[in-house]
This record gives sequence, structure tokens and C-alpha cells, in this order.
Amino acid sequence: MGEPEEPVMPRYRYQQLADDLEAEITTGRLPVGGRLPGEHELREIHGVSLGTVRRAMGLLRERGLISTLTGAGSFVIRSRRPTPQNDTPPPSTSQ
Repeated sequence: MGEPEEPVMPRYRYQQLADDLEAEITTGRLPVGGRLPGEHELREIHGVSLGTVRRAMGLLRERGLISTLTGAGSFVIRSRRPTPQNDTPPPSTSQ
């Protein structure tokens, strides 16, 4: 018959929410320097629990896309995930 399907890893709701918010950031809908909606507003908009929102925001911080200031909210600090830096220095052009 056909090839066996590879197992699909379960996606948690907080991962999907983080991906959705990341898409809004990368498309400019949430611009760099812009403030994200508050946790309670995100909970209402997306129909998820506050814990789900907090885990998604944590994931966005880990991805280097947002920064959260206590009492002020979360802000977009870059529109794309930082690329991992290679430990190998570039080749020297001097001879």
C-alpha cells in the first residue's frame, strides 16, 4: 500500500496561539515597538484560558519576539526570530 505516515506531534493550544501571534508580528499587524493586547484581552479574543495566554507569551519571549515590562505590558521587539549564530568565524580575506 502507501508509505506509513510519520507520527504527528500533538500541538498544544498555547503553541498555536504563539504561532498565531508570531504571524501577526511577522506580517506587521503587530509592528515592532507596538504593544500587544493585555493577557485578559487575548484570553477573550482567542477563547483560551489565562494560563494558555501566559504560556504563549512566554514562548514568544523565548523566541526573542517580545519583551514584557511589569505593569506596562508586552511589546514587539523584533519582527523575525533571531537566527542562531554559527560559532565558526567567517573565513579571513586577508593574506
